[in-house]
Amino acid sequence: MRSNILLVFMLAVPILVISIFIGAAGFYYLTNISTDEPVDTNSIYVYVVDREFGELNRTYCKGSGIVPENETFLITYEDIPEIFEEDGVQDIYILDVSASNKLWNCHNDGETSIVKIPSEVVNYFDECSGMGCFSVKPASGEYAVFKCYTVTDGKECEDVAEPSSEEPDLCLYYKYDPATWDAFKADTERYISEIDGYDEVEMLITMKSETDSRVLQQYLMKTFPASNYESLEYGEGWLKAYNGTITTNITIAAVITFVLLLGTEVLLGVLRKPRKQQV
Repeated sequence: MRSNILLVFMLAVPILVISIFIGAAGFYYLTNISTDEPVDTNSIYVYVVDREFGELNRTYCKGSGIVPENETFLITYEDIPEIFEEDGVQDIYILDVSASNKLWNCHNDGETSIVKIPSEVVNYFDECSGMGCFSVKPASGEYAVFKCYTVTDGKECEDVAEPSSEEPDLCLYYKYDPATWDAFKADTERYISEIDGYDEVEMLITMKSETDSRVLQQYLMKTFPASNYESLEYGEGWLKAYNGTITTNITIAAVITFVLLLGTEVLLGVLRKPRKQQV
């Protein structure tokens, strides 16, 4: 009788454990795996969230094999002329802090603004640029002009942007030009000082059509790891590392489960053997 019971356990335990493991592993995978799609453009968007070499960038570096030179460095206005000279760079559009604050002040006050924005920002980088709060339609050409306003219906509030042919009130980004750069930089630094703000660079870097932006993205991460980025290279590198960690965790858990299950089966097998009768 005892032997039969142990035999049932030897058959039932693996089935139960494997079933539970498959269910738990499947749930873990489905609830943690990232299905985000990298942006479908060779442009790079630079923004600031962490002001340090944070978890997002650490994950990307892990997947791409990049070791930052100094984890505290982030892009400043002083670095932009040098970045502009990097191979393959076509244009750099720097967020105008003054214009950006005017837009959000108008937005908070419920006022309408006619805003000029690079189409690349609208089409690919609406979330990291902050434009994702508006219902912005796809744009074509170098720039898009939108009428941005707030629709209020009781407690419901919807931020809307629609194409406009009117003259813009605000040009949200300054297009880098060596001839006017010093003046823009001086005005921006003066404004930041007046509002007691941070010297944070947010910008769109567009690349020449035949250029692969991977080299530039890796250079920027290695040199300025405290800035944040969104690009095709960054998205692919981050997904590779993040999803790789998920599958690695499942594999480790599977090995541990198999070892414990094997040990349990061996123990049950030993207990099931008939004991020798002593004379």
